[in-house]
Amino acid sequence: MVMLALCIGVQGCSLIDDDLSVCGRDIQMELQMQLVTNLDLELETVLTAETDVTTKQVLYDHFSHIFTDHAHDIHIFFYNLTNDDVSYAIHEVIDANQSTYTFFLPKDDYEAIALANLYDNGIVMLEDTAHSTDIRLSTPAQDTLPTQNTGIFAVEKQLEVLDSIDQKFELTLHMTNSALAIVIDTANVTVTGIRAYMTNTAHALMLRDSLYFHNKPKTVVMEEIASSRPSPKREGVYSPQRPNMYNPASPMQVESDTVSHAFLLGGVGFPSPDTPDVDGTYYQAKLYVTLDDGKTTETVLSIREPLHAGMLKVIKAQLQGDGEVVPVSAPEVGASVTLDWKSGGEHNIDL
Repeated sequence: MVMLALCIGVQGCSLIDDDLSVCGRDIQMELQMQLVTNLDLELETVLTAETDVTTKQVLYDHFSHIFTDHAHDIHIFFYNLTNDDVSYAIHEVIDANQSTYTFFLPKDDYEAIALANLYDNGIVMLEDTAHSTDIRLSTPAQDTLPTQNTGIFAVEKQLEVLDSIDQKFELTLHMTNSALAIVIDTANVTVTGIRAYMTNTAHALMLRDSLYFHNKPKTVVMEEIASSRPSPKREGVYSPQRPNMYNPASPMQVESDTVSHAFLLGGVGFPSPDTPDVDGTYYQAKLYVTLDDGKTTETVLSIREPLHAGMLKVIKAQLQGDGEVVPVSAPEVGASVTLDWKSGGEHNIDL
């Protein structure tokens, strides 16, 4: 636990002629990070084959800094509900999962809003902090965004500060963003490139109401996740000089009968809507596979279950010779394919 004592006094409350109704007390505030996620369960449920062992570890390592209860930076605002102005605010780097503060607040009702891990996210911005009814997390204006780099946590809670008793309040922060991973088996298929996009994620979060906005949905560019797969141009060939991800000083050594040919993609953004479209789809993954002849195949994976905050969704798929990506053992995922896809048609990639 990180302890910080910050006591601020107020003049005149002990004097007989003063209005005691405005007096307050030093309160103690304990901030905690709580991680409620399906990370382990999703990896264990989807990646069950012997050849998935390395892939499972690579995905866990990649997403563990997103799905974490560690707070690098914290921001806490206390809004006086009489005028909805900020009465007190805390901004600091704690590098811990728990922190305690002691400070003075006048007797009144407050709305407390706390956030963690904003600094290194790279995408999400904190805006309109002057009033609790306006404070929100937002994303840039463009339709297509890079993946987020941190798991952002938040909480809101109403507090009543009294002047007659010692008080201790707890703020427990929960994760606000989510992630998608696609594991593509590329065995016996040679391609020159694979890229993917996660669509229909929320563009903002109103913190007081915990309300996501989807009227300007964002597309997230999924990034390739380093794995032990062969290079797409040299399918089935391993370089003896490639370092072991668990021991960079040692060359990669794998047995031929347990080699993973997985091409891994991951993206982090805000959640999908809670209700589907008319086709029953909550969000999509759009994949573009470039073949050796220069042609591109588009596969659209339509996911028929919502992507909630704190959730990782893993889709396992098989790459076909024509570039189609076929989901494996995923009845909740529909797929449509366009061979010899031309950019500027069905998908406008805004980078």
